[in-house]
Formats: sequence, C-alpha cells, structure tokens
Amino acid sequence: VRADPDAGLTLAQYQERERFMADLLELSAAIQTAMDEAGIQGGGRGGFGGRGGQPQAAPGSPAAVLPALLRSIQGVYGALNGGQVRPGSVQPPTRTQRDLVEHARRELARIRGG
Repeated sequence: VRADPDAGLTLAQYQERERFMADLLELSAAIQTAMDEAGIQGGGRGGFGGRGGQPQAAPGSPAAVLPALLRSIQGVYGALNGGQVRPGSVQPPTRTQRDLVEHARRELARIRGG
C-alpha cells in the first residue's frame, strides 16, 4: 500500500496514525475491563444519561472517572476514524488528541493503583 501523494503525508505519518488508532482500541478495552471489574456501567454503552437511573457517582471516584475516560477515548477515535455520516481524517493525531490519551492512561493507572 502506498500513501496518497496528494494528501501531503508520508508513509511514516500514515503508519503513526494507524498505531495510534490501535492503541486507542487497546486503551478503550482496558478502561472497559476496569469498569467491568468494578461493576461500573455507563460510558460508551449508549443510552441517554448513561447510568440507567443509578445514583450519580462521587466526583473523582472510579465510577465517575472511568466512564468519562472511555467517552473521551471513543471521541478521539471517532474524530480520526469518522462514523455514520461524519468523515474521518487521514491526518496524524493532534497534540490535543495525544494529550487526552495520555491523560486517560495516567488516570487509568492511578485508579488501578499503579
């Protein structure tokens, strides 16, 4: 596969984007696993309100933080990959997207005790 010469990107930049996307999927799965292990519902599972009538979690608690992290990671993935009628992007991830992912990694490690 060759990079599109009209896109103004190198093959290395395309590969960097694909690695980033794969990392997003892994991080999303790790957050979902942590939520499942803690019995936390919500996040990216659909439905308005996300919590199905459950009481609101205390700010900063895993029950509040993990679903927010999952939504954030899914938002970054959606911005790059597109969805439904919204096109994605072949551009490498932005600094803001990288920062969001790094924040999610740190928070997940903090919650897991590492």
